[in-house]
Amino acid sequence: MRFHASTYLTLGVLAVCAGAWAVGPGGEGGNGNQDSQSCLVRPDTDAPDDNAKGNVRIRSKGNGNSERFDVHVQKVEAGVEHHLFLEDPLDSDTFVDLGDLPGDGGSQKLALDTKKGDELPLMDQGVLTTEDLIGRRIEVRKGDDVELEGVVPPYGLEKKNQKVKIEVDADEDDPQPDITGTLEMRSKENKGQERIILTLKKVDFDDGPFDVFVEDAVGSGVFVNVGDLDQKSEHKGKYKRDCKKGQALPTGVMFVSDLGGRLIQVRDDADVVFLETTIPSLD
Repeated sequence: MRFHASTYLTLGVLAVCAGAWAVGPGGEGGNGNQDSQSCLVRPDTDAPDDNAKGNVRIRSKGNGNSERFDVHVQKVEAGVEHHLFLEDPLDSDTFVDLGDLPGDGGSQKLALDTKKGDELPLMDQGVLTTEDLIGRRIEVRKGDDVELEGVVPPYGLEKKNQKVKIEVDADEDDPQPDITGTLEMRSKENKGQERIILTLKKVDFDDGPFDVFVEDAVGSGVFVNVGDLDQKSEHKGKYKRDCKKGQALPTGVMFVSDLGGRLIQVRDDADVVFLETTIPSLD
């Protein structure tokens, strides 16, 4: 697979990655004020609601007078309890039920502010600041079903918009060598805005249906089925994941930057590869 000279990168590099969540003084906003948010997304399989979406946001003021923890869900089933579960302890896969989210409509929100006298979750377990919540998994459940899931984000994430777009095309010995298209990624980490789009043209869907596969790690050679290549017109297909719309990113990563260097493939239902390329890096 060939990369073309039109590949472009804009607006800087990542400040941190998912595996390095160190926080320095004076985070976003200056004067010690910090603010970060990430998406809540639907499970890839057995999601009880195809429209649900949400986010988790944490904020901290350097003077120590205000710690804020917000969880907001949208487009959920009205009139039904949606309980918020938070992982405790960290990396344990054990969750504590924090209770029903306030509100009974399609938009429900928990907003805690220590300046207003609210207590942060798990204060009885030693949580004193929002930094103590970073990295913990979140689940929003409707009954026994997980409707949305995510992770409390770190502080110090990149504030600038980042994007990359490459042209892709099938190799001459691929089953459909005329396939062309683009692969693009966009990210604004501190706002929880992460998106990847693969758009292909000149596709003969008579050979389909087609699925998109992504390596589970760079160079692993182990591929995960991450969803359908949706037919948009007679010969055009698209694969899109946008966490702001509640869509889980490929292989469950938090940032599209974590996909850089991995192979992405389009296969038919017999696992024949029709196109393969390397996901570009944002940095």
